Amino acid sequence: MSQKYFFIVNRCGGKGRTIHIWKQLEALLKKKNISYEVFFTEYESHAEVLAAELTSKNKEIKLIIVGGDGTINGVLNGIKDFNTAKIGIIPSGSGNDIARELKIPIHNRKKALSLILNSQGNFITDAGQIEITKTENDAQKTFTRIFAISAGIGLDAIACLKNVSSKIKFFFNKIHLGSLSYIANAVQYFTHLPEQTFSIQFEDTDSNSAESKNQISISKTILISLMNYKAEGGGLKMAPWANHSDGKISLVAAYDIPFYKIPAKLITLLLGRHNKAKNFYTKDTSFVTISSTKNFILHTDGECFTEVSKVTCKVLPQIIHFLR
Repeated sequence: MSQKYFFIVNRCGGKGRTIHIWKQLEALLKKKNISYEVFFTEYESHAEVLAAELTSKNKEIKLIIVGGDGTINGVLNGIKDFNTAKIGIIPSGSGNDIARELKIPIHNRKKALSLILNSQGNFITDAGQIEITKTENDAQKTFTRIFAISAGIGLDAIACLKNVSSKIKFFFNKIHLGSLSYIANAVQYFTHLPEQTFSIQFEDTDSNSAESKNQISISKTILISLMNYKAEGGGLKMAPWANHSDGKISLVAAYDIPFYKIPAKLITLLLGRHNKAKNFYTKDTSFVTISSTKNFILHTDGECFTEVSKVTCKVLPQIIHFLR
């Protein structure tokens, strides 16, 4: 008897588009006589709750997500044991950076489903795990989140936060230029950035060389991105050299850029030529701690947190088993 597939469908995704996609998928599943069970999200964090419940009850599970990067992020943070869960994706979001990175068809859901049904789940990638310290009214709270794509600070986080409900986003995604909505929001809020200095400490565990253990300070920080995948924000290649299976996170920082230089620096970024460029700092690392004397905004795969004072990020190597 073939194993059952468990589907988590973002009921509110894509302004109703996801439900339409699910109906098409369901017809295909019935036609192929595939055993399945479906669960619909009812509120913002429901995907995480559903994933926790399903992976707790099933020793081995094929968990298929019909939704965007936010729904996938929720599922990944709900999974109890990555060794027993295999993840499939039917993309229906606006950014779809995970599907794009994994070369899962974004507009051909029939082909995406076929990849899942014919896969053994042997496509394995790293994930990032970030420990977040929030400081409010002198009280500290620490918790962890997992991300597949990226985590970001400064303008990176603000652009993600504003991009969630941006009307610009839906326009650019419709013409398949989603990264431009991220850039448009970033430019819009550039002048509102507080002047802030960050301390960044690298503690790679795979080497004892002086080069692998160091600390830097970045002032007039514009953004800091921690990239597991090459692109975020609907296709913006923040770290074109990043490799999701090399045990490293690619850190990209931009700093001290005058407003009049923003257009030129954006072109440099869009062309993927910012590695080693002036006003950018890049480094691949397996373990990094970032802190500031002033609280800041953080995102992990688009999920935003405010009043953050420190983050510690490490790689979870070869942990996510994808059906593709």
